[in-house]
Amino acid sequence: MPDQLTIRPARPDEARVSALLSQEAFGAPQVLPEQPPDPTAAHKPTWFAELGGRVVGKACDRPYESWYGGRRVPTSGIASVAVQPEVRGRGVAKSLLRHTLQQAHARGAVISTLYPTAPAIYRGLGFGVVGTYTWVRVPTAALAAVRPPAHDVLLERVDEHAWPELLACYTAWARDHDGPLSRDDDGYPTPSVDIASHRITLARDASGSAVGYAAWTRTGGLGEQGLLEVRDLVATTADAARALLRSLGSQASAAPQTHLLGAGEDLLPWFLPTKDVTPIDQRPYQLAILDVAGALAARGWAPTVRAAATVAVEGLVVPGQDGRYRLEIADGRAHVERLGDVAEGTAGAAEGTPRLTAAGLGMLYAGCPPRLLRLAGQLSAEPAPDALDAIATATAGRGFAVRDYF
Repeated sequence: MPDQLTIRPARPDEARVSALLSQEAFGAPQVLPEQPPDPTAAHKPTWFAELGGRVVGKACDRPYESWYGGRRVPTSGIASVAVQPEVRGRGVAKSLLRHTLQQAHARGAVISTLYPTAPAIYRGLGFGVVGTYTWVRVPTAALAAVRPPAHDVLLERVDEHAWPELLACYTAWARDHDGPLSRDDDGYPTPSVDIASHRITLARDASGSAVGYAAWTRTGGLGEQGLLEVRDLVATTADAARALLRSLGSQASAAPQTHLLGAGEDLLPWFLPTKDVTPIDQRPYQLAILDVAGALAARGWAPTVRAAATVAVEGLVVPGQDGRYRLEIADGRAHVERLGDVAEGTAGAAEGTPRLTAAGLGMLYAGCPPRLLRLAGQLSAEPAPDALDAIATATAGRGFAVRDYF
């Protein structure tokens, strides 16, 4: 008789078991610390999979909030997923993840996001790719060639004690994008710990208000190996972006190359006088809807758009979420009503209702146009004229961005 699979919470005294699974799955750390991190710390539920009384896998549910449409959406960040090689192919990962996601929904998360190492597993649970976490390389001299700001910007060196101002800048930037995590909730890893290991350049406008910052380090010594690494670059005005980029570029003689996280999508194309921007590390970011009505009502929508549509959704990981829904958008808010189950074997066209996969709903939520969802096989049947296009318009205009890897 095969061993029975059991999913249970990790215990504080199982830190070494958890660390060994991570070491095996991710190759780090090479040497375990004497006191590995407590898998139950910081209110981040970790679930263990057991076969025959042996722990063979784990997954962590991190309670985050994400910005969508200018509003914060309760999020489960799935991380530290690891399964021993000897039991792979026996459904351990899928069972573990399904349980973890359902428990995340039970505690209030309405969406889930993750960085996949095995995308096919997550696609089967309703996750669709909605963006990337991207590092780019650019010649530092190109940053120095950015045009000067049109108005005065004061740059100053600060440290982690300036975190309230840095957080205000980040929040203003994140509110205008879809996807970024909030950085002031209990679940987020304390940002000041990471920022403490970086140099921080803060930008102020003429009134003294903080309008941007760059967190950076210098490595590689002098000469060709010199490297400027910019882990966090946030600007809420064009003048702040220009001033920060030019300041970073002033180090070109000592650090010929610069690596930047994220800014390649929303800053560099507008300000650099060169196209010499090379992606050097791109990691897909996936999203799944855990609660249809909760997720659609939680995010913000373009306040000028009024739209209504009925859709059918199938393949959601939380039981009872599949079904037909009526969505009405007005004044930047959504009202969602569940109309009932999706009849088995009934095509969306026969019902007069467009049918979305679970991944398709998540992609629409993050701003993917319906025409691309059809092309990807995530949307079937023709919706009522312009209905889904209007809904997509209500999510558009902010740009998708993620700056935190978990």
